[in-house]
Amino acid sequence: MSVKTYDFRAFCQGELIRTDKKSIQNIGTITGVCAVASTIPRIAYAAQPSIDHAFDPIIAMLQQLAFPVATICIAWACLEAMIGKPASAVSRAKWAVLGYLAMRYAPEVLRHV
Repeated sequence: MSVKTYDFRAFCQGELIRTDKKSIQNIGTITGVCAVASTIPRIAYAAQPSIDHAFDPIIAMLQQLAFPVATICIAWACLEAMIGKPASAVSRAKWAVLGYLAMRYAPEVLRHV
C-alpha cells in the first residue's frame, strides 16, 4: 500500500481531483471536514462580542455597592478616631478610599488594556 501526500490548502480549494471511485468518496468526506473547519473561526469570532459584556450587570452591581460599603468603612474610621485609635482610623479610611476607587475604575481600565 502506497501513501500519497497532498497539499491541504490545494486540496480544500479543489485543485487536486482524482477520478477513481474510492478517492472520490474520501475527497467528499475531507471536503465536508474542510467546510466545517472553515466555519469554526467565524462562529467563535461571532460569539466573542456577547461574552465581553456578559458580566456587565454583575460589575455594575458591585460598583453600586462599593459606595455604601466605603461610606460605612469611613464612618467606622471616624468612630475609631473618636475612640482614640488614630492609626487604625487612618489605615481604615485609606483602604476604604482605595477600595472604592479600585471598584469604580478597575473595570474601565481593564476594558481598555
